[in-house]
Amino acid sequence: VWWAFPVAALAVVAADGIIAMTVEPKHADFFWGLGVGAGAALVMVVFDSPPWHIERWRVGANGERATAKALRPLVVAGWTLITDIATGRGNFDHVLVGPRGVFLLETKNLSGIVSVERGVLSVRWHEDPHDGHENPRLARRVRGAAAELHKALREHGSPTRVQPVVVLWATFEQRSLLSDRVAWIRGKEVANVLKERPVELSAREIGKVTQALLAFSVVPDRSLS
Repeated sequence: VWWAFPVAALAVVAADGIIAMTVEPKHADFFWGLGVGAGAALVMVVFDSPPWHIERWRVGANGERATAKALRPLVVAGWTLITDIATGRGNFDHVLVGPRGVFLLETKNLSGIVSVERGVLSVRWHEDPHDGHENPRLARRVRGAAAELHKALREHGSPTRVQPVVVLWATFEQRSLLSDRVAWIRGKEVANVLKERPVELSAREIGKVTQALLAFSVVPDRSLS
């Protein structure tokens, strides 16, 4: 709807011009300038205030980009990061393969203070720690996605365990924990935490998993910024 922005701006300028010519024709230049400024301000405010469903998508996309950037040291070290794998019912944000295992990463970019207990994600607002909300279904959904990916890998000849991970971009004092069979990790710590895990895959096994993932018609993400 890009065309709506200049239309809205022109409407403001025209209305201001009509008022100027009717009420204060001697100061028309001032009012025309005021109208242009008001029109430009309106465009900037509307452009920066999209509908919530668009804003939510943008916040989520920013979180996924932050996760990809945080994983860059592992990619540089030879790990394989594959992004945005379509499943027919949605997508996997990131799949990471390295000597420490296969990880399916779901990113959550949240405002507030978050914590996890028994697999339930809780969000509390900075302004009022007693107010917020909980997400009891996230762990089950991420485990289901990991199981779906494990099944697909097995069908392509690589029956490797897939660890579900939720990457949290928020105030997360717990830093990293395993709760309800899901790893919950603070965004800035994700590379260090995964690098500290014990070795699970040989070079041969990593190659088999990578080839199986490439069979899904995706491309490894080597252009992180």
